[in-house]
Amino acid sequence: MPGGIPAAVVAWLIALAVTAAAEAASALPPAFTRTALLLAVEAALAWAVLALAARTPLRAQVLQALGLLAAVRNAVLVPVSLVLVADAGGAAPGTMLALAVLVGLGTVAAMAVLVRRYLDLWQQALGRSRRVAGAVLLAMALVLLGVEAMPGRG
Repeated sequence: MPGGIPAAVVAWLIALAVTAAAEAASALPPAFTRTALLLAVEAALAWAVLALAARTPLRAQVLQALGLLAAVRNAVLVPVSLVLVADAGGAAPGTMLALAVLVGLGTVAAMAVLVRRYLDLWQQALGRSRRVAGAVLLAMALVLLGVEAMPGRG
């Protein structure tokens, strides 16, 4: 992947723009500050893991790839948020349930592909086994969930 640090920054700005657009399309009130904080924490965690693993030559390329994956991940979640806040508009409850199930299944399938890409990327970036890559991915997800759960933000 061409680039370096400027390309990595652009990738994370794309992720921020995609996420902000997704929030704007949702009926939920946008929380741009929260979005920016979560993406910044995610990028900082990735940078720290790569620094700890002494994988400096790959750092910019991995950060760029992670930024683009974050943009795709957040775009994939848009239909779920739209269905959750959709006005049934006179549609039968069964129709809304069927729509929610279809959107949910499609999202799960897309996220499975994305998780596989994340695992592949971390395995290659760290030069370690799939288990180590999975452990890193899980640890990062737990930290991000903790940041997301922090009160008094947004």
